[in-house]
Amino acid sequence: MAKAKTDDPAFDPDEIGKLFKKAKMSGEPLPYAFGLASKPEDCGFLTHLRKPGKTLKKELKASSKAISKVCFGTFRVDEDNILLSSPKPIKGIIKQLRVRFRKAGMGKFKPMLVGPDGIEIDEDTLPAADQFDDTDDDIQSPIGAEAPTAALAPTPPPKTEGSAELARRLTKIKDAMGTVPPDMSERLQKPFLKAISQIKKGEVSEARETIELLETVLSRLKPTTPPKAPSETPQDAFKSLVADLGKLSDDQKKALMPRLQKIKGKLTGGEGAAALADIAALRSTLDSGGAAGDKAADTKSVLDIWNTAKENADTGITKLATALKKYNEPALDRIADHGITGLNGGSSYTRLTAALMDHAKAGADKHASTAEALLPAIDAFRSAMMADPMVAHWENNPLGISVDIRGTLGSALDSIEARARAAV
Repeated sequence: MAKAKTDDPAFDPDEIGKLFKKAKMSGEPLPYAFGLASKPEDCGFLTHLRKPGKTLKKELKASSKAISKVCFGTFRVDEDNILLSSPKPIKGIIKQLRVRFRKAGMGKFKPMLVGPDGIEIDEDTLPAADQFDDTDDDIQSPIGAEAPTAALAPTPPPKTEGSAELARRLTKIKDAMGTVPPDMSERLQKPFLKAISQIKKGEVSEARETIELLETVLSRLKPTTPPKAPSETPQDAFKSLVADLGKLSDDQKKALMPRLQKIKGKLTGGEGAAALADIAALRSTLDSGGAAGDKAADTKSVLDIWNTAKENADTGITKLATALKKYNEPALDRIADHGITGLNGGSSYTRLTAALMDHAKAGADKHASTAEALLPAIDAFRSAMMADPMVAHWENNPLGISVDIRGTLGSALDSIEARARAAV
């Protein structure tokens, strides 16, 4: 169906479609304003690359007499899902946009109202639209930050601590985790890796919150071994890491060498904070046995190693999916229906599986070439696994069901990568 032509300044299908495409490609949030009308086909929706939502709100109010109330916020695009977040959403936003999109030839786009945690909000739980007050000055969340809910208390003044200092605190946390009971240290691995990811993305406020939580938990635990002296500088941490890697086998060192070279490049380029975060991540891989060179795996093909790891990861996902389905909630159903094969669109999984099968079946004359083709497939899937937000939903599910995707599959990928590099 072709997009309907419109002269309505409150709703331009062509402009909206262009910005939906930009948001989908970039993965970044864009501002929007929504205007409620008595008829869905008269509702308004404005978005812009640079104008803040509060400005769009004023423009939308002045653009059409049919619009009675306006809310604003930011949106992201996930496939064809338009994930709308607002500090003060208005009831009717989803129902009216569905109709307006459909009538404008944009029916493939599915608007969804989500909270700061990314979980869908049922707009029927919102106050009635006639109780919505859009005359006050709402506080606009900065683009890229999660929009707060209306009930949140005022945010305290931000600290001036930068990512470099947070990375140093994270290094100390890693040292402290080695002094607490093993079961507790294992439970702290997920928030620890989350903090690393947040520092790499430049999410300083979010990383600080995660780090403070880790420090609080660790301060209440009784050490079982004397704490190790923390690495004070990125250079010291790098030297210590190189010394520890020297104890590994040649195959293991070869598998980890690209990551070590990236860290060295960041140190040379003055990116100390990023280097510390990568050092902590690589140490986490070593501590979890990702480069342990399991002798039992030596008798398995790379495909066997992968299938075993995937089956173990799928077991946790299946248990979680069964539990989530009982709630009969659309947002939880989406988490339950998502699988490893669909991570970040699924193309990287298909590519990895094909490369694994080719390498496993290759004769001696093609063993090196198929191993070389396998390496970029491993990198692509590892990146997809780390980038897909669904993995965090699985692993940090509120039901307490144990799901370990990054640890289980990551260790298998490390083992497969070591074999492939040895064969090239």
